[in-house]
Amino acid sequence: MSLKQSFYKMNLRSKLLIGFTLIFLFALTIAGMGASNVIKLEDKLQNMYEKDLIGVGISRSLTRTVNQIARNVNRYILATGFSDPDSRKEALHEIEELEKGFFDNTQKLKATIIRPEGKALVDAMEPLAKEYIAEVSEIEKLANSAGGAQAAYKFTMSKDYQDTVKELTASIREISKQKPMPLKKASISRSIQRIMP
Repeated sequence: MSLKQSFYKMNLRSKLLIGFTLIFLFALTIAGMGASNVIKLEDKLQNMYEKDLIGVGISRSLTRTVNQIARNVNRYILATGFSDPDSRKEALHEIEELEKGFFDNTQKLKATIIRPEGKALVDAMEPLAKEYIAEVSEIEKLANSAGGAQAAYKFTMSKDYQDTVKELTASIREISKQKPMPLKKASISRSIQRIMP
């Protein structure tokens, strides 16, 4: 006897039971897949929130790095003026390490900021950062030139240098002022519950 014939020979109650069981299993499968997708979506949302928080934290550390570079530039100029080769060497080494860390953190920042407005701010900050680092290199050259510490000090007091530092720190501050994306736990689940009673 074939499966089709045995189905026809069943009583109505058995047919209804099989039919409703199949519908229930189909609905259960769809609900399970939906719940699984909701959980994955919420995990991605949590990941985006964490990345956003990390990006804001990195931007705040960039401000500290700019200040540390400026302090070490002043130290380098003073050491040049007082003919202290050990302090000069130490300050120069510190500047190089800070510059490397600054550019590493800038790359990390680009990877963690996910919102378009944040990415635009990071893109606008990058040329200012390169200009600032180029000016720091210029100060180092001036300190080693015939004018020495006095020429380097004049450069640090120039309007162009001061404006670059001001614009760079303001640009970084704008990035760090951004509030992380609000994370509402199970917000996706709630919106699905409103759709499906």
